[in-house]
Amino acid sequence: MSSHQPSKIKVHGHRGCRALFPENTLPAFEKAIDLGVDAIELDIAITKDNEVVVSHEPFMSRTICQKPNGQDIPESEDMMFNLYKMSHAEIKAFDCGSKEHPSYPEQIKMKAYKPLLNEVFDLVISKGSQVRFNIEIKSKLEYYGIYTPHPN
Repeated sequence: MSSHQPSKIKVHGHRGCRALFPENTLPAFEKAIDLGVDAIELDIAITKDNEVVVSHEPFMSRTICQKPNGQDIPESEDMMFNLYKMSHAEIKAFDCGSKEHPSYPEQIKMKAYKPLLNEVFDLVISKGSQVRFNIEIKSKLEYYGIYTPHPN
């Protein structure tokens, strides 16, 4: 007879709590922590000023982000706002939370930006959380030197 106990299923907050809050934003991560997830899943990219920014794509997604002037990003400019060519100050000027998400109609809309990974760490520390991290590095061979740095 085995004494093996079934392990507890670990719950990961995918991009924070993207069904309820704008994905990969501080409010989404805070909600995931408040709901008691075991881990926060997030994606990272590198900025022009060599900061680690939280973003699913290495560019501003026209699905979720708007330009600093509040206009939608047209399809013709898809992938044009390259995070690797932008400073975090430039990235922070885009609103990635006010636009209606086509897959999550109940998502709360709010002005939100793509935070630095350090900001997420600071949030977790400030909440006294023991949450773990599941961090995905967005990297493709065809992106090297264009949307991402070359790996060393």
